[in-house]
Amino acid sequence: MKSDGLEQMLSRFEAVARNVIARLDAQRTGWENEQERVSFAIFIALFHCRTPAFDKEQTAMAERLYRVWMKANHPTAAVTAQWFEEMAREAGEDVDTETAAEFFKAVRDDDYDVEVPRQHILKLMGDAALHLAEVLLTLNWTFVAAPPDLAFITSDAPFMIAPPPGMENDSRAYGVLTPGAATTIPLSPTTCIVIQGEGGQDRYGHIRKDAARHINENVAKNSDRFIIARDQPYLERLVKRTRVDQYRWTSRFEFNEGEIDGDLLFHAKRARPPVE
Repeated sequence: MKSDGLEQMLSRFEAVARNVIARLDAQRTGWENEQERVSFAIFIALFHCRTPAFDKEQTAMAERLYRVWMKANHPTAAVTAQWFEEMAREAGEDVDTETAAEFFKAVRDDDYDVEVPRQHILKLMGDAALHLAEVLLTLNWTFVAAPPDLAFITSDAPFMIAPPPGMENDSRAYGVLTPGAATTIPLSPTTCIVIQGEGGQDRYGHIRKDAARHINENVAKNSDRFIIARDQPYLERLVKRTRVDQYRWTSRFEFNEGEIDGDLLFHAKRARPPVE
């Protein structure tokens, strides 16, 4: 049955966030109560989980896992033939050896489509957002105001994690809890939140123009398809400088498969965005 329950829940978080961001833009600080901060943590976590990029990431992950699982369960033609024999026996039908052979070949060659249910992605979105919000509440939040002559931009993937200093060219993975990593999320043209370090403390301040420009460049590079700004000439210069119109994410995950002592191994790592 169709339901708008999820949208109603999300709208409640958005209503809380709208009031918080309006106060921040007016340079008024503080929370009305502790629940407001919790709701706002969920709201900013959804900037990571409620995006087309997250949808594509999780769909790719689920599809790849399914294909690995199928190969692990059909390592040889004989195993697939036995599987078909058991199904035929349970159904009281004759074994179709030709279909079994075609099935094994399709699994081995990845010659089939995988459709990931939309409900699976929505459940992942909700679970991931709640878990991420719990983590974010333990970190320090700094709300910074943009310089007078430069506004923050946003995108369809605005939850941006910059690597720790010295890891710009490192292939190792990093995330919100990596020491030195900084998460930036533009909340409005005049306000951005920077999340970094454990402590659960709130801070407020301003940011230099070069730092604001750096945030905008990273947000642009991490975008999926769309970048949004209120200043079109600046946006055009930013696109030209970052060259984001010249490349597209093929996958935000890097997958590796291998085999050790007969066991099939699967490893997935989030691809590094081209940011500094």
